[in-house]
Amino acid sequence: MRTGFYSSILAGGLSVAASLPAFADITAQEVLDSILGYYESVGYNVSIGSEDMSGGFLTVKDMVVTMQIPEEDGEISVLIESFALKETGGGEVSIEIPSSMPLTVKATEDGEDQAVGIINYDSVNFEGLVSGDADDFRINTTFDSMSMKVDSLTVKGTSIPMTFAVSFGQTGSEYAIKKSDDDQREIDSVFEVEDLAIVVNVKEPGGEGFFSMTGDMADIASSGAVAFTMAENLAENPLALLTGGFLVDGVFQYGASNIDVSLSADDTQFAMTGSSTGGLLDVIVSPELIAYEVSQTGVDLTMSSSEIPFPSVKLNYDEIGIAFSVPLAKSDEPSDFFAKTAIRGLSVSEAIWSMIDPGQSIPRDPATVAIDLSGKVQVLVDLMDPETLENIDQMDAPPMLPMSLDLNELLVSFGGANLDGDGSVVFNFENPVMVGGVPLPIGEVNLSLKGGFGLMDKLMAIGLIPEDASMGIRAMLGAFAKPVGEDHFETKIEMTAEGAILANGQRIQ
Repeated sequence: MRTGFYSSILAGGLSVAASLPAFADITAQEVLDSILGYYESVGYNVSIGSEDMSGGFLTVKDMVVTMQIPEEDGEISVLIESFALKETGGGEVSIEIPSSMPLTVKATEDGEDQAVGIINYDSVNFEGLVSGDADDFRINTTFDSMSMKVDSLTVKGTSIPMTFAVSFGQTGSEYAIKKSDDDQREIDSVFEVEDLAIVVNVKEPGGEGFFSMTGDMADIASSGAVAFTMAENLAENPLALLTGGFLVDGVFQYGASNIDVSLSADDTQFAMTGSSTGGLLDVIVSPELIAYEVSQTGVDLTMSSSEIPFPSVKLNYDEIGIAFSVPLAKSDEPSDFFAKTAIRGLSVSEAIWSMIDPGQSIPRDPATVAIDLSGKVQVLVDLMDPETLENIDQMDAPPMLPMSLDLNELLVSFGGANLDGDGSVVFNFENPVMVGGVPLPIGEVNLSLKGGFGLMDKLMAIGLIPEDASMGIRAMLGAFAKPVGEDHFETKIEMTAEGAILANGQRIQ
């Protein structure tokens, strides 16, 4: 059940006006027919209680969209009590919704209701307008505020005592929808939300357990592009979307946010408060590549639980993130890829430190762990081809092979010690020395360690590292690294075409 379900039905359904024969302007009836045709084309059933067309004003009542649950004898239905489509007289259609709009959502199995929820949407100064023609049109919506609240929820005849409410501040959105001659659909969208707030409270029926959450988020912005070719029976065969120029490209970002969560279940209690200065989600999926990036900045968290031996745990970090880009299309030439992850400026509360280092012998400097890799791979099959996806578990050979790998950043900083490195290797498939079908890499990796002995001495003093392990690490550093300063070691690991491995010029394999 999504927050914007009602708006999604209207905006998504309107997009299929592009499937109708060309006409100069969009009428209210054509917009409604587009909604019905869209959902029926992807396997949904749509029924309408009544339609009333009068003076260019089309009122629709009791519209039910029913979705079958795949591989289950059940379905989910959504009842929209009323909305209207008004012709403006200039070839445009205005979307008219009540200021208070109820939805009824049902989940049924074997003809019996398993769950029934009543959701109410309240909006202030909502405006929606469809303009253009059937092959190239726009949907613009704005409102000063909107709230979504679950008025009631019943599961298998039992009423669930709960509150679930989401409110949006001033919001604007635009959808641009185009149709090409080959039945290709292109949808570009942009929306901005001034702020968002959520409140959730759920009580255990007949018990003492509960879950509660409040949160808020400011300066939300999103932009995206979707392209696909219409296909039959998408509900039963969603992989059919992956042909014909399929594309999903979207960015979602936000500013300051806060969250407060508490939970009580049986003998377990948990609470958490947190804040962030901002975040980002960026996704691209196409037949050529898949790319993903998620990050968050300025995070502060405080947690408490009956399962931990002290009142609360606090941690904060400057940045956390993960990103990757992997090619998916078969090519005669190597393709670029990258992968990186990092958590920077991590600090934890003294309550945790006091358990392992009450004498404060280890510096409390914020810790950082980061790695950044890039390189080239040879893609041997089209990984987004539906047939390939269905049989990928039965493939006799890997779908791609590494050609080169660059270590752009390796950074580990903790307790006054710092390890960093970089390097580059290539994979020559004419090399007869193979491991698992992949040749041994050829290249070098450079590493530098500062303050490592000092940190080991402190960890050994508080009993986290046994003395024999410390001696083994020192011996290994002596064999593979060279001192370049006080408690500062460097090493160059080289891998040759003959399969030899050298450390600072000395062969170790």
